[in-house]
Amino acid sequence: DHLTFLNVYLQWKQQKYSSSWCNDHFVHPKAMKKAREVHAQLTDIMSSQKVKLLSTGGSWDVVRKAICSSYFYNSARIKGIGEYVNMLTGIPSNLHPSSALFGLGYTPDYVTYHELIMTTKEYM
Repeated sequence: DHLTFLNVYLQWKQQKYSSSWCNDHFVHPKAMKKAREVHAQLTDIMSSQKVKLLSTGGSWDVVRKAICSSYFYNSARIKGIGEYVNMLTGIPSNLHPSSALFGLGYTPDYVTYHELIMTTKEYM
């Protein structure tokens, strides 16, 4: 899902940050503008710390590795069909129906998630 957000941002950037593009694709322009502000802040911080700003060059694997290392505590392995267990705590959780992985046709052996949501089940 993080890669989906990144892809949406990159598509919006290609469209020169157009609000009408957001409306046409059912994306909130205000949320995208906030993401652009955060990007600018991070770029400024990197410049002030003299950290070189590099692009992945279209390699999504680099982005995947960064997400996995930063969300290590939110990693889970498969237990059953659509059911996962946190690798550190053993807390069971399920793929949320709104997740890009839900209904994919297969379930990955390992996932990294942003947060858990408790309803009738614990979802990630």
